[in-house]
Amino acid sequence: MFKSLELNNFKKFQKLNFEELSQINIIVGENSIGKTSILEAIGATCDLYSEKNFLEVLLKRYGNTNYLFRVENMFNKKNSSDEILIKFKIENEINSIKVRKRVVEKLIETNDTKNMEVILKSLIAEALKDNLEKLVSAATTDSKEEEKEIFDKVESGLEKKLAKELAKKTELELMVSLNRKKRTIKINDYENIVTDSSKVNKGVTKDIKYSFLTTLSYLTGDYEENTLTSLINNQKKEVVLEILKYLEPNVIDINYSPILKEYELTLLKDIKYNLPISFFGDGLKKTLVLFSHIYFIKDGILLIDEIETGMHKNMLSKIYRILIKIAQENNVQIFLTTHSLEAIRALIEAQEDKNIITLHKVEEYEEEIFVDSFTGKKLDKLIFGIGGDPR
Repeated sequence: MFKSLELNNFKKFQKLNFEELSQINIIVGENSIGKTSILEAIGATCDLYSEKNFLEVLLKRYGNTNYLFRVENMFNKKNSSDEILIKFKIENEINSIKVRKRVVEKLIETNDTKNMEVILKSLIAEALKDNLEKLVSAATTDSKEEEKEIFDKVESGLEKKLAKELAKKTELELMVSLNRKKRTIKINDYENIVTDSSKVNKGVTKDIKYSFLTTLSYLTGDYEENTLTSLINNQKKEVVLEILKYLEPNVIDINYSPILKEYELTLLKDIKYNLPISFFGDGLKKTLVLFSHIYFIKDGILLIDEIETGMHKNMLSKIYRILIKIAQENNVQIFLTTHSLEAIRALIEAQEDKNIITLHKVEEYEEEIFVDSFTGKKLDKLIFGIGGDPR
């Protein structure tokens, strides 16, 4: 389990230090303070030998923009340093990841048709966007001379940009150091190709199993279906039924229906009958996926963004009690974000041993971001003793 975490020059954080991590860690703070970025940093440290995982975890929220832009956003904009440093302690072992960036500009070879095609598409899209009004004006004018003049100007501007772009190709080198063992990841500006130029000794530290559940992960049918199928195909159907019985005691079986193209639950209450899983709503889907993932990552880390999404507040205490019980049985450490005071109250109510819960409030003061941590006992007194709000 993670005992501490320190982020330096990472995204919004010039320096952010978590010194009191426990088994259940609740992260709260204002919108856009960087709560999800903290989960991403933890996820990136869990699979240290896969450059694909490392980058995809850190960059998944930037969509289809090229890797160069996405990697630039990993680095703190207020700090001129080109180095990210993440320190973390797992049990008694202190680890560190350094990420240094170096931008290299190279000439593009004239026979590099793949890059040429990408560059041209990019420039044409940019030209259309920048000159939309001019092009509309040219298309609607009755004057052939005016139309030719507008198109000539747009074409001339595009040729100048093309000549400039063909003179260079930007390549980003990330020097990633894990406990002083280094490797270099090269990222091409136009092709978005990631290459690993060296191999790191995997004996440095071992990977940690983890799952990262975003706000949308459990609300898609495919994700829910894949989760259930993975468990059932691995002879874990009894695990699925055990989870379901926590939520619906009358469930006796679960099977996939090719006609409905989703899973059906078999229930026994006076009579035996089947109901599609969609009948029970998004709350059950999310809870089922949430619980199932703990079994996938025994002795690992579960990252949950906005845990309260899609759950009815009247069910929170029951769900969180089961969640914590299963996490303890499988030795899984949980990091979760929330905006909900009801969710925080339910998490505290759900666990008798308050020592396994810590709330971390991320705040900004005079343009610096810092963490204030509350143990479960302090939280219990604050919320239920004096009616305070730790958010």
